[in-house]
Amino acid sequence: MLFTSLGAAVLLALALLVALAGANGTASPPSGKRVVVAEVAADRAMGMGTVGPPVSPTPTATPTSTATPTQTPAPADGGFDGERARAVATYLSQTIGVRVAGTAAERVAAEYLRQTLAGYGYAVELEPFDAPGAGVPAVTVAVGGALVSAAALNGSADGTVSAPVVLVGYGDPSGVGTLDLHGRIAVARRGVTTFGDKYQRVRAAGAVALIVVNSGPGPVAGTLGMAAAFPVVSVGEEAGRVFDAAAASGATVRVEVSEGDVTSVNVVARPAPGARCDVVAGGHFDTVPGAPGANDNASGTATVVELARAAVARGGLPGVCFVAFGDEESGLWGSKAFVAARRQSGDLPRAMLNLDVTGVGSGVEVIGSASLTSLALQAAGSVGVRAVLSSLPPGTSSDHASFIEAGVPAVFFTSGDFSLIHTPGDVASRLSAEEMDDIGDVALATLLRIAASP
Repeated sequence: MLFTSLGAAVLLALALLVALAGANGTASPPSGKRVVVAEVAADRAMGMGTVGPPVSPTPTATPTSTATPTQTPAPADGGFDGERARAVATYLSQTIGVRVAGTAAERVAAEYLRQTLAGYGYAVELEPFDAPGAGVPAVTVAVGGALVSAAALNGSADGTVSAPVVLVGYGDPSGVGTLDLHGRIAVARRGVTTFGDKYQRVRAAGAVALIVVNSGPGPVAGTLGMAAAFPVVSVGEEAGRVFDAAAASGATVRVEVSEGDVTSVNVVARPAPGARCDVVAGGHFDTVPGAPGANDNASGTATVVELARAAVARGGLPGVCFVAFGDEESGLWGSKAFVAARRQSGDLPRAMLNLDVTGVGSGVEVIGSASLTSLALQAAGSVGVRAVLSSLPPGTSSDHASFIEAGVPAVFFTSGDFSLIHTPGDVASRLSAEEMDDIGDVALATLLRIAASP
């Protein structure tokens, strides 16, 4: 789910966050259903970026395997299965984790989705596109072949560094002391002294990068108060033991920070090679920095994947394509790129179904073009699920908007429960198979009606 309003509330939230983070503090995320606008905009302006597994007390090193998650047996009648959808969403948000556009984790997720959809018999293409980075540095921290969730501190330099790590305590005089850090990555604990002081001290000792281990779960949003000469990133306290082990073994750690335009990717599954996408069912698979994105939007992506499986089980739906969009969170760039390519070729679809935030809640909301929302409400009645017509809060949007702007009717299915999205608390354990099943049943019934219409 994209939140784009950048008014006075955002600037105030940014000022408060910067003031708190500059002294090794970080603002707690606001709570409630409609209050994440300022938080996300402020996070972006402060230069957060992350990659890796969800932020939790569990180990942070995660393999880049794309093995298929364990799932329940498929329904024999080609129906939608909420448990299977939840398994896909759990894999995306828990095994792969934070999936910021342009990062290694987003690429791992795209490949996993490609393999899963191809396994159902679809002709799947990865369609890369360039998108503005929106001021959010893409960050990769890797220990061996495993990724660690990380965020760039505001003021970090771009660059890639591969070197052994050295533990420097709190990065204060007693921690750094007379250590020779030439050609080494310093790992400092949060506290005692400011981020800027830690940076200046390890730089003077010869370090080539700095990793700050937070005193709580997940990376910290912070600022150095100056422009650094090398990459400076933060990780959660749960990653501390990973770097303890790396320091003890002399393992090489790679830190990469890049800002500016990013290359993201759309995953496009066609019923046959070269088939026209007459109807599109899609949802974005990227996340904002620092959030594992179980509800936003592993849930919607998984709903799309399960719709694709159900379509095959029913004998296939010619002309229907299933798409996982990249880089929605910083500006709907994936759906915009998809629409732009089809508009240029004169091959726009005639209808679009969007799935976003479908895993937490107790109801089905439909938003979008009147012709399709009406059809969706009828479809909900036909499968015995209560659905209501709804709308998004001001300053928010999702991928259906890219199609509507191009004159393509679109309907957006959501639970409407936005609590904890764009935060480290958006984890897989909150997902409801029952909620995903209800939304999936309504979306499938709607898709079948659209596919059957001329």
